[in-house]
Amino acid sequence: MVAPVADETLLSHLIKRFGLPPEYLATEALGFVLDRSPACCDALRDLSAACGATVGSGLVYRTQQVDERGARPDVVGSPRGGQPQVILEGKFWASLTENQPQAYLDEMVASEPGILFMVVPAARMATLWPEVCKRCTEERVPASEETRDRELLAAHLSSGHVLAMVSWRVLLARMAVAAEAARESRVREDIAQLESLCEAQDGSAFLPIRLEELTDQTIPRRLAAYYDLARDIVQEATTARFASRNGLRAGGAPGRFGPYLTLRGWGASLAVALDLWAAHGIGPLWLCFQDWWWPPGATTWVNHPPFQEAIRGLTPLAAGRSGGEPLLVVPSDGHPVVALALPVGVERHVVVSRAVTQLRRVHDLLPAGGEDRGDGAGLPPADIIGDADA
Repeated sequence: MVAPVADETLLSHLIKRFGLPPEYLATEALGFVLDRSPACCDALRDLSAACGATVGSGLVYRTQQVDERGARPDVVGSPRGGQPQVILEGKFWASLTENQPQAYLDEMVASEPGILFMVVPAARMATLWPEVCKRCTEERVPASEETRDRELLAAHLSSGHVLAMVSWRVLLARMAVAAEAARESRVREDIAQLESLCEAQDGSAFLPIRLEELTDQTIPRRLAAYYDLARDIVQEATTARFASRNGLRAGGAPGRFGPYLTLRGWGASLAVALDLWAAHGIGPLWLCFQDWWWPPGATTWVNHPPFQEAIRGLTPLAAGRSGGEPLLVVPSDGHPVVALALPVGVERHVVVSRAVTQLRRVHDLLPAGGEDRGDGAGLPPADIIGDADA
């Protein structure tokens, strides 16, 4: 079998398996790291100082502590037996609750130092920071912005405390450096897990719509051009008689669309696959093998040894993009896909020609799949049979 790419971490798996809210798991993990790592606590103390808040050393960090008013900050750092000095509220894409951030600011004693960190994705800071500051002003705790750094914002409040917003990326990077320097290898591994979870949340999130996206006509034109490109590449491959449409139409799943075809009897689609493009960054066109056209004696192509042996002849994604070779990717679901390495800076007919060459390379590696057996077995579903030019 081809080994799947290890693109799913333990934390991501737990979220999907048990339906846990990602914010809950991320902040629990953050509290766990701070509880066991003095170096990471020092890194957070330094970050607080950079925002203008001088908090004590040796704070004890706890998660999900409910106060007498029902407020539940995600992570709270306090001196033993003392009042909170550092509060961290972790967000991905959930909205603010009605009492955020004011209820958390009320947790801190006015005569003592204190800082509230809103920890959010970098892409959300531009829209969330003004809203948080506005709420402070409405509660008669005006915020005067004094710190604006890379993915770090901070403002002094009339209460004497500091309101700050930092990206998950910056916070975890600082903690990772501190853990590395302190040789806390287990902590560093835990931070890496949390970093992967945050990256996954960033990748799947709906980002705020920007006006320039709505008015930039090059985006839809380019996507339409890629769909046309996939159609013409498959047409050239069928004209060269190493691929077949065999009455198949274009189609796909959410995020993927393109013409269906067969290569040596193996069902596939040459899709503009937005999900794979976003995840791996190779390009828009992906050859995605289908389960609907099984060769004789195989339950599915995934456990068909000749297919598995043949597919190993392709260059793996880990080897990098070179020489216009098609690149093999095996996501965590175990279904191999092949990225076409499109040439840049050349005329369209050259792009088509080189892509067809890459399809032929895949074709030549594959074992025969029994396309024309004549027994009616192995046919794809009726909903993708029809006009081949569709």
